[in-house]
Amino acid sequence: KATGRPFEEVLLLPGTLREEVWRQAYEAQDPAGMAQVLAVPEPAQAQRALSPAESWQGLMLDQKLHYATILADSTIIPDDYRKRPANILIACSKGAALGLSPEDSLYAIHGIQGRPPLSAEAVRARVQAMGHKLTIESSVTSATVTLERTDGHPGGSETYTTEMAHRAGLDKPSKTGVPSKWTLDPEPMCIARASSRVLKAHAADLVCGITFAED
Repeated sequence: KATGRPFEEVLLLPGTLREEVWRQAYEAQDPAGMAQVLAVPEPAQAQRALSPAESWQGLMLDQKLHYATILADSTIIPDDYRKRPANILIACSKGAALGLSPEDSLYAIHGIQGRPPLSAEAVRARVQAMGHKLTIESSVTSATVTLERTDGHPGGSETYTTEMAHRAGLDKPSKTGVPSKWTLDPEPMCIARASSRVLKAHAADLVCGITFAED
C-alpha cells in the first residue's frame, strides 16, 4: 500500500510505478497516500542528444567559419577543401541539411563545376538510414541496384553497363591523356550510375534536390 512508502521513496519512483502506487492508494481509499503521491513531480524526461548535423546547424556563422578555417589547414581532407574554408563551410552546411556530420560531408560531397553533389554511396547510405532496402548485384561490366521501400511506395530496379557508358562517351580519357575511371575501375562506376537511376526513378521524394557526383 502507498501509505507504507516514505515520501522520498515515492519521489524516486519512475512514472509508471508512481501511477501504480497512486492506484493502490486509491483502491485502499487512502486519501493521505493519494495526496502524497500526487504531490511528487513527474520525473524529468531525459533530453535527446543532438546529432552532429544538428550541432552544426546550431552554431553561429562565425563559429562555423572558425571551424572551417581550422579544417582548411588539414592534409587529410580532399583537395577541393584544402586552404578553402568557404568551400568547407558550404559543404558542411549542405551535408547538415541532409543529416551528415561536418566530417562526413567533406568526404561525401564533391565539388564539381561549382556544384556540391553527393557521392552515390552517401545517398544510398541516407536512403538506407530511412529504413529502405537497397540490393546490389554487380560485375566488371554491369550493375543492377534494386530498391525495396518500406513506406508503402513501390520500389524498382535499374541496371547500368559499361556498354551504356561507352555509348555515352564516359570511358574516354581526359584531354591530358589520363584514363577514365570507367576504364580503370568500371564496377563501382556502374554501381554508382545504377544507384542514381533507381533512386531518381523510384525514390525522387527521398532524394529530391540531391545531385549525384557520378552523374
